[in-house]
Amino acid sequence: MTADHLLTQNLQDRSVRSGLSLAGRKSTKDAASQAVEWWEFDWEDAEPPQRSQEFAIANYVRTSLSVFPVLDNHFIYDQRGFNAFVKGEASTFLSGNDPRLLLNTVVTNNISYDHTGVTIINKDGSCVQADYAICTFSLSVLQSDTVAFEPELPDWKRLGIETFSMGTYTKIFLQFPSDQVFWDTSYQFFLDSLDGEGFLARSGIIFVKVVQSQSYVVGAQDDETIKQEVLAVLRDVFGAENVLPELKSRAVGVR
Repeated sequence: MTADHLLTQNLQDRSVRSGLSLAGRKSTKDAASQAVEWWEFDWEDAEPPQRSQEFAIANYVRTSLSVFPVLDNHFIYDQRGFNAFVKGEASTFLSGNDPRLLLNTVVTNNISYDHTGVTIINKDGSCVQADYAICTFSLSVLQSDTVAFEPELPDWKRLGIETFSMGTYTKIFLQFPSDQVFWDTSYQFFLDSLDGEGFLARSGIIFVKVVQSQSYVVGAQDDETIKQEVLAVLRDVFGAENVLPELKSRAVGVR
């Protein structure tokens, strides 16, 4: 019984772990099965199957991948930075030093609203009033009650906020001397190599990923500790004699 069937027939939801087990895919069988499951699920969704609901996954596929054409799953490495498209969009309606753009302005107090408009009180005591406001706070901010809404958000919206979660995903980039690369650069996804044609050829850059609990561990470590732990794994896989003791540059975690 597929997730689509459960969804369309309004039947009880179940975890992805339950669905995988019913399909005969029990990750506890052996290490290879666990690695495949992590690659196919945790790596993609930043959550383990037991914390993911089949309805949510089915809706995600139905409302995104099945609606919008996916030609390629590109990795963005634009040297201008990820915010290039944000600045490009903003330039269509904001001028240089536009006073309507308030940077370094923290909203930590009260947001009041009714049918006549919205009033926002900032940390520095300043006030913004408008006919409408679009709330783009992250889920963690909304769940922490850092910002107070007056009146309180409706029950249906609070239910959605409190029953949702965001995965934690960390990429760790490492750069080795380009003439001493020890992995096969013709395979992009074996180690997520950026040293290949169409990416950053001869850069000596690879990156690895950790999610959820491992991300929290990495987030509390300094770069040197992260580097040594990743190098230990690489030496175990490729042989200590093939992996240089030092990187060309430090390991950098992007969260």
